Amino acid sequence: NVLLHMQYSSYFASSNYHLFCSLLNSLNRKKFDNLKVCKIYLDEFFVEKNRKFFEDNIFE
Repeated sequence: NVLLHMQYSSYFASSNYHLFCSLLNSLNRKKFDNLKVCKIYLDEFFVEKNRKFFEDNIFE
């Protein structure tokens, strides 16, 4: 069986948002001892960003 790739749709989010660039920069050289510590870090990263950050970076 041949699996066909889904065609491009504007309903699917791109993984190249500037938002993720900011996240990648914040993760530079970080090491987490376990998944719980990683989740805490990610929660704090997103909580500290204000609404304008998301609006500006997602819609760029």
